Amino acid sequence: MPAADYDTRLHFLTSADYCPLRPRVAFNSISVGGIGTTMAAKPRKHNLTAPRAVLVPLALLLMASLATATNSSPVMQDEEPDPRRILTFEQNTLYMYGIQTSESPETWETWNHAEPNDGRSDDSFSELNAFGQPNNGGGRREFAFDGSDVNNETVGVDTELPITGKLVLSITCNTGCSQQVDIALRMGPKDGGVDLMTQSLEGPDGGSGNEYTFEFAGHRIDEVEAGDVLGLRIGFTKPSSFGEGYTLYLGRDSFEMTVPVLPPYEEEVPGLEIKEGEEYASPYSGSTSGFVEMSAQSSSLTTPILILLLSIAIIAAGIVFLPPIPFKALSVLLIGLPLMLSMTVLPIISGPVAQKMAYDANDPNFWTIDEIAGLDEREGTFLGDDLVADTEFMLYIEYHDMYRARDEGMGGYHYGLGLEKYGDTLGSATESTPRGREYVQLYFSLFHQFDPSAASAMIVHVKLVNDTSDPENARIVPQWAVADGEGNQLWEINPEVGGRWLIPEKSADGTVVVELVGIPYTWQYYPLFALIVGFALGGFGFWSWIKARREIFAEDDDDDDGDYDFDFDDDDFDFDEEDM
Repeated sequence: MPAADYDTRLHFLTSADYCPLRPRVAFNSISVGGIGTTMAAKPRKHNLTAPRAVLVPLALLLMASLATATNSSPVMQDEEPDPRRILTFEQNTLYMYGIQTSESPETWETWNHAEPNDGRSDDSFSELNAFGQPNNGGGRREFAFDGSDVNNETVGVDTELPITGKLVLSITCNTGCSQQVDIALRMGPKDGGVDLMTQSLEGPDGGSGNEYTFEFAGHRIDEVEAGDVLGLRIGFTKPSSFGEGYTLYLGRDSFEMTVPVLPPYEEEVPGLEIKEGEEYASPYSGSTSGFVEMSAQSSSLTTPILILLLSIAIIAAGIVFLPPIPFKALSVLLIGLPLMLSMTVLPIISGPVAQKMAYDANDPNFWTIDEIAGLDEREGTFLGDDLVADTEFMLYIEYHDMYRARDEGMGGYHYGLGLEKYGDTLGSATESTPRGREYVQLYFSLFHQFDPSAASAMIVHVKLVNDTSDPENARIVPQWAVADGEGNQLWEINPEVGGRWLIPEKSADGTVVVELVGIPYTWQYYPLFALIVGFALGGFGFWSWIKARREIFAEDDDDDDGDYDFDFDDDDFDFDEEDM
């Protein structure tokens, strides 16, 4: 409704509509004096008239203000949002509405919401250059349709799917004129949206007709925060010649935009919300989880490298500092090389090298925990766009920390992966999604009565199947998570941790499900038997060397005894008194 119409209606309401309310005003004026005054004596005429003369105009002004607010556009009011008009998963199409007046097009009221009908809106915006028509002439026309009803909750949007829409615009031309339409995607607070993306359509679909379709791919809008709305701004050129003009149709099937809203998040696994400032911690690590921590086979290079350096030092020291014993070089090598082989070379080959060879990052059939956690749910898929029913893939998981808990119902132990290696992703709201984090824990973290701690990585062979055990809630899941599948089990651990699907080592038909990677060779320490030979040769060499040294010392002693053998005569020590 234009401003002029507002003024006319305001005048009408103040002169007539609220006259019947005067008795209420008079009642209030009496009450001002207090109940005691009213009961004590009937007020005199001038006492009644004076308050009325003051309060009635004030009341009329108040009522007029309320009437103006009541009849103003809902777009301009701070009303409670209408649930039928807010953007949701079920109501993901926004319809463009507006009211045309005789004023300049810049003043025309425009808005959008998710309800497919709006009785306030005109069917179209239309201008024709003709006698007696307002706004004759051509020029640029722009209309911004922002949302009229905001959501009090954040709405998730799928960034992988485009925002699409259509509009019906008929441009009447006597001669050739521009059919181009510029469309901008907008978002921001109510009545305060800003353009995010723009595109230009050269003309209607197929080059003729009056229907334009548009698509905003790569929009990067992952959510519409509470208090924000989506909108569109369009611009086109009105022809300037006599008899030319345009008609922009509004509402359902004429001007609308569909947003790929994500379904509302319903928690399946508790305790996975990301808390700002806190690092990722495995659900199995809590004191209430019932799990105890254990270590898996290490794939670290630190220990092998230290032993390598030690082996080199042994070889170097043996060659440099050992005396020239027999078999010196051979014994040193038989001690240093087996140590190097068993404690450095073979652990590296069976660990990091085996892991590197087992996983090919460029193979599309290989997935990682990071990649699974980053996917969001899609209708008709497990996660993302590609993981649909009958899809088979390999999930590669590296691990070090593990957790074990006893299943009192089934007996035996179940083993859980902490997935700390992927903590940066699992603890980030930007690199993972709530559903992705849930599915990692729900389907890929707990193993059924076999111990993966002998390795440092695994390959899980996954086949996605359509679980129709509950026809009303059919879903796509890994083969071990079909509710009525043979041997499949969902273990309800406790309320704090929730349930987990148990991954078997092999399926019911004997097919391998889990392939461990990084298991040390059973013969890894066999080369250490050479140490016995090395020490034996070294010991024999020392014995031989010491024996030889003793013989040399013995011969030297004999030679020394011959050099100092003097023959003394008694006369040599017979002294005369004269000599004294």
